[in-house]
Amino acid sequence: MPDRVAVLLLLASVACGAAALAGWALDLPLLRTFGFLRVPIWPLTAVAFCCLSLGHLSAGFGQRTLASLLWAVALLIVLLSAIQSFGGIDLGTDRLLWGGIVLDYRISHPGRTSTNPSIALVLLVASGWCWAIASRREGVARDTARTFALGLVVIAMTLEATLFLTVPMADRDPHSFYISISMPTAVMAMLTGAALLRTYSGFDWRASLGSNARHWRRVRMVLIVLMILPPVPSVLHLLLVARSKSDANYTGTMAVLLINVLLITLVLFWVFVQGARGHAQRIELGQALDQATVAITDPEDRLLFWSKGCERLYGWTESEVLGQAKSGLLLSTVEPSPLPDGAALPGALHLVQTGRDGRRIHVSEHVEETDSPVRGPIRVHSIHDITARVEAVAARERHLSSVFEVVPDGLVVLDGEGAILRFSRAAERMWGWSEDEIVGKRLDALIADGERGKLAAAMARLGEARGTATAGNVVSATARSASGQTFPVEVRMGVAPVDGTTLFTLLFRDVSERLDNEAHLADLSAELAHVSRQNAMSELAADIAHELNQPLCAVSNFLAAARAAVPSEGSKGAVELIDQAGEQAQRAGETIRRMRNYLSRHDVEMQLEPLAPMVREAVNLALVGTTRTAIEFSCAFDPEAEFVLADRIQVQQVLFNLMRNAIEAMRQQRTADPHIRLETRRKGDGFAEVTVSDNGPGLPQKVIDQLYTRFTTTKGEAGMGIGLSISRRIIDAHGGAFVAENSPGGGASFRFTLPTLDPNIDLE
Repeated sequence: MPDRVAVLLLLASVACGAAALAGWALDLPLLRTFGFLRVPIWPLTAVAFCCLSLGHLSAGFGQRTLASLLWAVALLIVLLSAIQSFGGIDLGTDRLLWGGIVLDYRISHPGRTSTNPSIALVLLVASGWCWAIASRREGVARDTARTFALGLVVIAMTLEATLFLTVPMADRDPHSFYISISMPTAVMAMLTGAALLRTYSGFDWRASLGSNARHWRRVRMVLIVLMILPPVPSVLHLLLVARSKSDANYTGTMAVLLINVLLITLVLFWVFVQGARGHAQRIELGQALDQATVAITDPEDRLLFWSKGCERLYGWTESEVLGQAKSGLLLSTVEPSPLPDGAALPGALHLVQTGRDGRRIHVSEHVEETDSPVRGPIRVHSIHDITARVEAVAARERHLSSVFEVVPDGLVVLDGEGAILRFSRAAERMWGWSEDEIVGKRLDALIADGERGKLAAAMARLGEARGTATAGNVVSATARSASGQTFPVEVRMGVAPVDGTTLFTLLFRDVSERLDNEAHLADLSAELAHVSRQNAMSELAADIAHELNQPLCAVSNFLAAARAAVPSEGSKGAVELIDQAGEQAQRAGETIRRMRNYLSRHDVEMQLEPLAPMVREAVNLALVGTTRTAIEFSCAFDPEAEFVLADRIQVQQVLFNLMRNAIEAMRQQRTADPHIRLETRRKGDGFAEVTVSDNGPGLPQKVIDQLYTRFTTTKGEAGMGIGLSISRRIIDAHGGAFVAENSPGGGASFRFTLPTLDPNIDLE
């Protein structure tokens, strides 16, 4: 949009031309001379100046083609006048408009545009074309064209101002008529020149002249002199004429004109020299700026400037990108800066952009908004390529993440306020929380209620070392999982300053298994001590058995002798007692022999044994030391389970152990009407099953789960915990199965199987 004052000045110039033409059309000399009747503006000259002003007005509104046509009309009028004047011919164009009135002026070639108006027209048209050329150029070419445009306007205005002083002499000096100009011509030329100065002053000249550089300060002073100097020779000439009391003459006027032109030429030459120095400096600055990565856009993000640095970074040349939207071309997206706070530029945006080859480019971009004398509001984009730094940070982050994910202990990262920032995979498995669920919560969510103060105090002590990376001591605590279960942990802490804040790194190790192992190790130590005592007892039992074997043999022999000494007609009761004593002595000897064999790790001696008598003998052994009326025994034998293949002594030891356990359990619990029942039955798989059940308190579930583990006992601390384990091993050696369970009606039930004899086998 052109300057409003400049538009008004150009319209005023057109109005002056229209008024002069109206003076010719209406034959009003006052209008065509503006009061100086001897020197009118010729019709074609008025048309030429109107075309000049209208052309500049069209150029201001962007109608360059129309402006060129109007300027061409003005130059055509000048050209026709020059051809006729220098060629000595008359084409009749001088009298095209109001020729009769024009011929009333008794001078040579009336109606023809004279030299001085022609020069002014050529200078002002050339100024407009120079300015139009400057708008399509950059750098030195643009500045040079603008300088020429301004210089041409100044020369034209100086020329018109000088010649304007000769208008009053036109009535007295006939020669001055040929060098003077009409008042309408001078007014139109000055209005057009003022409009152009107003237009040109809004661009680089204003910024350059406003610079504090030393040479531009000198230029400002010279231009002020330039505005004042042209009228000085003319004024001096008039003063000399007035002092000499003579009329101004043609020679003096021409001398003044030549002096003014010479002064203006010298001043413009000096301005060009100073401008060349400024151009050289701007060229150096522009070249340095062009190597940097800088882009300039308008407020609509269209690219106006694209440096060589941008060409190298993105791959597009300046001619390919000018006029395009920068963000659309580069597919720019704003992302949080991955660089540490201290490494990022203040006020800069982190952008991810795409180059011509499709490569993703990370840049730190700072945008400065300013006003350009040429383009108006613009945005200057200072771009720094940080792709390598971002990739290095990403590689380091991937490395740390891989370490973070594979470390077997739970890693938790906290900020200075105790909020969770990172949660490793091992921590997810340890607590049952996912990272998305737990991030943002406080550490209290992971720790049991009574342990939070301990960790908070440890972190506070560690945080006092702010400013350096520090590792703390190991802290024992109790953690709480997402399901509410608690488990023991060891916590190792580290603290480090990161991006202006403090980060805590906590390494949690679940020590549940270790504590269980330690407890198990303690149990194994106790078991080892128990086994040592058992081995000592076994050796002692072997020695006792060896020592008892001979006395028992002697007792058996003495009983046999006593039986032989008793007459057959003697007391029947005494004989029976002697017989039973002998049998028991033999039984004791057999038991000791079996025990010695068992301790010697001999194989089981399997032989055909009647099941029912074997069970009854075991019951009789269990009744030794008990009151018969205190505990009731009952037996139920299956006739089909008559014989079994077994080691009778070992099977009776199993039965004896089970019954003694039942007796002791019912005694401890003071069971009312204690009862033990033994049953046998034949199973269809070639085994006979023996069941020992009672109506006592039954077996705890923990005892059932660990029933056959050594040192598991139902007798408390007084029990050795080896009876059931040995019993099961005996049954396993027979190829049978040993099962313990609680009866539905109460009490415990033990069942074991022994191989039976096929009834179809003929023993004969």
